[in-house]
Amino acid sequence: KRSALDRNLHIRKYDATDQTPGGWPPTGYVVSDGFSLQIDTRMIPDGAGGAVLAWRDVTSSIAKITMQHVAPDGSIPTGTDDGALLCCAVPGLRDRISLIPSLERSAFVVWQDTRADGGDIYAQRIVWDAPVSVAWSVSHTEAQPGRVLVRWYATEGGSEALIQRSLPGEDWREVGRA
Repeated sequence: KRSALDRNLHIRKYDATDQTPGGWPPTGYVVSDGFSLQIDTRMIPDGAGGAVLAWRDVTSSIAKITMQHVAPDGSIPTGTDDGALLCCAVPGLRDRISLIPSLERSAFVVWQDTRADGGDIYAQRIVWDAPVSVAWSVSHTEAQPGRVLVRWYATEGGSEALIQRSLPGEDWREVGRA
């Protein structure tokens, strides 16, 4: 749901009397911000009281396919960038989006894609409540007197890691950068 003044993509919940249930804001929760044109939204139930949405996210000449799982309380799972899971962002046009329920905690988003010709059919399966991919992965740890040695693998070069530490009963604090 969106208005002419609000370019954000919202999800709203209604009860059997067409009223917003307690705990939900009248305008719903933002699923994706309005920095681009978000059109052709599709939605299916997730089988556990939540929903799965997919839409075309159009910026200049690229029509990205974006998908998101929303929990029954309207929250967005942690680990997603700006509330969206990018399914396709290569140059070209996308059209005719469909969402198909799959096995437990997953769905397929299917679309027509003109990246190579007049329109092939592409599909991607998205699993929610699954491990979230990370840019840094721990490859070795070793406890030494007064310190812990941690080695990690970075999936992309040129990144910086923030190193934090927390002692019992204390908040996390920065101890360095690598």
